[in-house]
Amino acid sequence: TTLVYSSIPPKLHLAWYKFPLSLTILFICLALSMRIKGKVVLNWLADILRYNLRPKYYVFDKNDSIFRTIDLPVFENKPKKQTKKSLVKEEANTQAPAFSVLDLVVLESLLKNKNYSFSLKTNSKGGLNVAFEQIKK
Repeated sequence: TTLVYSSIPPKLHLAWYKFPLSLTILFICLALSMRIKGKVVLNWLADILRYNLRPKYYVFDKNDSIFRTIDLPVFENKPKKQTKKSLVKEEANTQAPAFSVLDLVVLESLLKNKNYSFSLKTNSKGGLNVAFEQIKK
């Protein structure tokens, strides 16, 4: 209403044609500021306009970032120079030896033998102690 009053000639003076124009703008603004289902009518109109102006067809493009094949460079693993300290550590990290079939057969016979008891105990540092004890009768 202020914009109509100040911009339409005669500027900053009352005229009979400014009243209906100001009332029309007032009712339009009141209608757009109402809420329907907790949402302002102006927001509803903006959503509808955005929906109607968007493209109607989706063109699939296989060059989207999801479907691109990315060629990554392959780096060669170069052996590191070994120092005395690293050699000592590597020697300490050797794997346990594999057991032969004969060792496994002896272990199975010990487990099935009723004269021996098999027990697993943990120590205070988290280690595991395995014990075969002869049962005293």
